[in-house]
Amino acid sequence: MTAQPEFSLIVGYGTDMGNAEDAAMSFCEALEEATGIKSEAVELNQVDIANLQSASHLVVVVSTFGDGEFPDNALLFWEALSAEGAERLAHLQFAVLALGDSSYEFFCNAGLLLDKRLEELGASRLTERIDVDGPYLQPSKEWTTDLVKLLAAGPIRSTESAAVTETATPAKRERHEAVEARLVVNRLLTTVESDKEVRHYEVDLAGTGISYEAGDSIAVHAPNDPALVEAILAELGVPAAHRLAGHDLALGELLSDHLEIRTPSRTLRALVAARTDDADAVAALGGDVTPAPGSWLYGKDVLDLVRLGKLTVDELIDNLRPLQFRDYSIASSPVVYPDTVHLTVATIRYTNADRTYGGVASTFLADRGQAVRVHLRPNHAFRLPGAMSRSS
Repeated sequence: MTAQPEFSLIVGYGTDMGNAEDAAMSFCEALEEATGIKSEAVELNQVDIANLQSASHLVVVVSTFGDGEFPDNALLFWEALSAEGAERLAHLQFAVLALGDSSYEFFCNAGLLLDKRLEELGASRLTERIDVDGPYLQPSKEWTTDLVKLLAAGPIRSTESAAVTETATPAKRERHEAVEARLVVNRLLTTVESDKEVRHYEVDLAGTGISYEAGDSIAVHAPNDPALVEAILAELGVPAAHRLAGHDLALGELLSDHLEIRTPSRTLRALVAARTDDADAVAALGGDVTPAPGSWLYGKDVLDLVRLGKLTVDELIDNLRPLQFRDYSIASSPVVYPDTVHLTVATIRYTNADRTYGGVASTFLADRGQAVRVHLRPNHAFRLPGAMSRSS
């Protein structure tokens, strides 16, 4: 909360993987850069509901966990806000950015519930809720830009001590952008005879600007398997250079670097279910839960659905989700190895019928990952006592 009597702001976040925290912190940085107003992004559980009575504005970024639930660090706040005796908030203006994944049934449900409850308590929206599907950096930057402009042109402008600029550009948070690093060690830990393939990797951080703490993880931005991309193109009967209306990139590049082809999206599953007479496939494709072992969908990828549904290029592209990074826990100590990140990763490979399948990032690291694009995912909820002063 700021010290301004006319403009009093609370910025809160609820996060499971750190994305909502990053977006909330980016908003605070952009607001200060544009207006001089300092604010701090805090876990929603740290926000006392009583403090909303003395705040003029509330900005929230929240992800959805599990079956449409609030993340653990926002659950207490939600329980207090949704309680039957919660006080009215007619004086409060708010904005909600909801992060989610539309492949799940309860897409952005936590943000939707919070937005609705604040309205029920009499609070008014600064701007309509934005629901982000998958990758969040660009949508959150656009939301931040619009919201900071709105605040700077309205409530903050009347605050005498605020140095307001006409436009607001989000502060660039380089440590959260993917950077290229070298994979300098790739060592098999399991024996050749083992039915599991576990590898030790070391990523050289030199020149990346990344410094990590105990408990942090690293996000690997891996491209799709070239063999799977080629198989999908062959099934569609089009070349990699094929261009689609509304897309700047060729189809081959879209499938390789930008779209998720390993795990079928919910909309793609629904489309194919409507196309096939295979009762087992229809039963498996129609559910929103993770495919169970033994079901038709278990272990299958987008190529299997393209074949079953006889999809066209446009139908396929319209129903693919953006390719997302894969997150791995860091297995090294920053005290002992400050310039490298160590990872221990089980490579996912298996066969099903006449096909061989593999995990997107685990096989990339094992087979093709001499250079990798990564970004750090800080875990501020886990810090060793000796690391507190360094990260505060």
